[in-house]
Amino acid sequence: VISLPEGENFILILDDVTMALVNSVCGQFALFDRGCILMEHIRSKRDCVSNVTAIYFVEPTELNIGMILEDFKEIKSFIDAESCIDRIIYCGMDDQSGESCLYDRVALRFKGDLADDLAKRILANKVLNNRLLDTRLIHMDYHVEEPNLAVTGIPTALKEIWGRNRNHGVLERIAHSMVDICVNLGIKPRVHYQSEYPCDAIADLFEDYMLQYIANYQPVLREKGQLLLVARTFDPLVPLLHPINYQPMAMDLLAIGEGGEFEYRSEGASEPRKVLLNDHDTIWANYKYEHILNTRSLLSAAAKRFLESTQESKSTIQDISNLIKTLPENQRRKDLFALHLAVSGMCVEQFKNRALNKCIPLEQVVVTGFDEAASSPSQEKIVKELEELLRQDLSQQDKIRLVLIYAIAQELSATTRQTLLAASQLGAEYVSILDNLSMLGVRVESKMEQRMDRSDYQKAAKQLKDSLMTNRYTSQLRFALNDLFTNALSPARFQVYDSGTNAFQGVIGVDVSRSVRGNMRSARALKKSKAADAESAAVEWYGKPAKKPEVITGEPVICYVVGGTCFAEIESLNELAEVCGRNVTIATTNIFKQTEYVDSLRDLDLSVML
Repeated sequence: VISLPEGENFILILDDVTMALVNSVCGQFALFDRGCILMEHIRSKRDCVSNVTAIYFVEPTELNIGMILEDFKEIKSFIDAESCIDRIIYCGMDDQSGESCLYDRVALRFKGDLADDLAKRILANKVLNNRLLDTRLIHMDYHVEEPNLAVTGIPTALKEIWGRNRNHGVLERIAHSMVDICVNLGIKPRVHYQSEYPCDAIADLFEDYMLQYIANYQPVLREKGQLLLVARTFDPLVPLLHPINYQPMAMDLLAIGEGGEFEYRSEGASEPRKVLLNDHDTIWANYKYEHILNTRSLLSAAAKRFLESTQESKSTIQDISNLIKTLPENQRRKDLFALHLAVSGMCVEQFKNRALNKCIPLEQVVVTGFDEAASSPSQEKIVKELEELLRQDLSQQDKIRLVLIYAIAQELSATTRQTLLAASQLGAEYVSILDNLSMLGVRVESKMEQRMDRSDYQKAAKQLKDSLMTNRYTSQLRFALNDLFTNALSPARFQVYDSGTNAFQGVIGVDVSRSVRGNMRSARALKKSKAADAESAAVEWYGKPAKKPEVITGEPVICYVVGGTCFAEIESLNELAEVCGRNVTIATTNIFKQTEYVDSLRDLDLSVML
């Protein structure tokens, strides 16, 4: 977007869409470090600024183009100049004509294609064109949720792709979005796609659209890169599991909106205010993958130390001066502590009220086959414990999640189905979801095929400390991403497009030197290394040592999940990328929050409820 020489100052003018995009990607402070001296909304009343480049980054709508042209006008008479007399540059033609402009130099950046009629209006404006450095179209049929997380924004993807009434147009939009992501990352990747619907169809569309884009726009693609294209059907379990870490749990249990928007009432405040829970929030960025109970204890201790440090006696003039200088920053940190102690407290309260201390351990036994003592209970025992839990005072949502987890992971016979439904007393709209699972290729009469290392599960269970319940299930997408890193993707499940050629399987080999088990050992070694570093490193004001710069190797990788993902799965994929030191961008059609995944499964076929 900027594309100016390093160190050159500029003004950034945005609309609602691009303002949200910029804030989600980098924030104002990062822009100021890059040379941005002012960031303004295109609809705001703006002052004339000379000797600096103004970058307009807006959607190419008729309204936005009109406002841009209004900033650069040719004045043919004094009557025309009444509204902009403060910014007229006279041309010395008997004081009868001149130019009105806000900026000396201009760069236009449009989010999407510019219509021909709007392009002609820009070309016809001589005042603007005399100052125009260049114009670029930035194709972004997606929004950025986090710095390495892109979302196409199709909340109904599951229904429209696998539902009774399929919509092929969704596949086309996904393919276009993938092209935009790749072009903006500067790569034309090899596409490793799940060799079944809808990934095979999307891969074909992607190759066609990518070649068309290259022919039409000649983008600069610096690296080759790789793209892993998988569907939600690859692992339908993960969005059903109740997470136990801070960000995934908060997103699952609390009403947090798009971009992390959350309505929060601080202590003593009469009205709630909206805050953003994202990576620009230091505490959120450092604690989001921490166990919820650790988050509470670490934050409480850090807040106590922080308050004690700000209340130390100030005996000298210099001490008082330093205190005054730090007052705004101290207040900001105090507000962040209050916010996250409140949010984590809400999560713990929900954890208790919804009996998740009972749901989560049983879920882990169902999906892994092992309990926290590393023993393998019988199916009869699991069903009996599940039946007893379903008879308790749980919400309908939590009950159907438990039943669905069992139906997908284990063998759901007719007798077991009847037993669980009788115990849960679920309404008809939830019972219908069990029948809809077949539309995702789930066979409830047999166990789910999943990769797991039972010895690792047993070791993890034996090494549990402080009786903290943990998520022992490994996302199947994580296994696939790891296989991509190690050149070990299964030819039976994945095919490849490379540089527009036809799909072929021979390029996929198995690198036995770096297996999944090897990377899991690396993960454990990394955690031990981090623990050792944490003991020796100085603790920052928020209660943790500062993160060390990551060493990134290999080609950039995009992992696109068709049909939606969840924050627990995003956490797992990010952890693997960090372990392997790889540059991974996670992309998806949508992110499931709260009850959305269950509702999407219900909506696959609403006719079964009639």
